[in-house]
Amino acid sequence: MTTYPDVIPGANSFITVLDLAVRDLIWTKFSDLMELTTKSTDMVFYPKEVAMRQIAERRGETTVDYINYWRTRTDPDLARMRTPVARRGIMVAYDDSDLKTNVVTMYAMPVDLSYNIWFWSKDQNKLNLVMERYLFWQQRNPNLNLSLDDVYPLQMDLHFGAAANESSVETMFNEGLYFCWKLVLKVDGWVFQEDAQKTIHKVVLKIYNEEGDEDVLLFEVEYDFTA
Repeated sequence: MTTYPDVIPGANSFITVLDLAVRDLIWTKFSDLMELTTKSTDMVFYPKEVAMRQIAERRGETTVDYINYWRTRTDPDLARMRTPVARRGIMVAYDDSDLKTNVVTMYAMPVDLSYNIWFWSKDQNKLNLVMERYLFWQQRNPNLNLSLDDVYPLQMDLHFGAAANESSVETMFNEGLYFCWKLVLKVDGWVFQEDAQKTIHKVVLKIYNEEGDEDVLLFEVEYDFTA
């Protein structure tokens, strides 16, 4: 099974890769507006209820601005289902190009991944700028572009929805004042699994006489499929 050490050590879940790809996409899209500089301390993959605690532990203090996001649904997409690809797969390459003893078969399942994204700040103007960029995003390359094994390009469509103001204005005298907007993002994703299967190198054809006497061999032919 393919591993992804460049995104997380030992990870072999493609859903994990998609979570991290969404993280990087959000960071690239909005971190400049939020004036954030360090992804590891300014953005977390946690629900809203525990995000502030997680950020505080990473920073050593309770402060805003920051971003958190969380995957809320992982649904099979039957409308995009391609049953032969999911059941039988597609042979894509040899995993040992010199010997050609194993061929890699890739299986694919369509999946809808839904995310909530929260933007926190004491500066309401920053969040208004985030909202404006989010509104225009669907008109400007609304895709998650990945490359599978550095060979096969994947372009996953993004879908957008209504925003929600979850600021603490009503409780500012008890909890303090901060502004928080929740945005949503849905990814028309694919989940992949791969399997290495043995390949046929040679087929030997033997033909005997019509009496079936196996002691009499007329001829023998070998077909070399690696030639």
